[in-house]
Amino acid sequence: ADSGIYTGFIDDGGTDVPVFSLSFSGTTLGEYTFTLLEALDHADGLDNNELTFDLPVYAVDSDGDDSL
Repeated sequence: ADSGIYTGFIDDGGTDVPVFSLSFSGTTLGEYTFTLLEALDHADGLDNNELTFDLPVYAVDSDGDDSL
């Protein structure tokens, strides 16, 4: 299987800026790697804070079955 690397971008004045990448294992089912490339916006303050977000994944196999 081809793992592929998918990149999330923001538009900064007409320039695509990579923010994160997501790659899926070509050998281990369900294994993936998320790499944060730039800081994400979060609440102001000096204390530690937590940022959560959903990253939905839609997959289609070689005979057309999908994950939805």
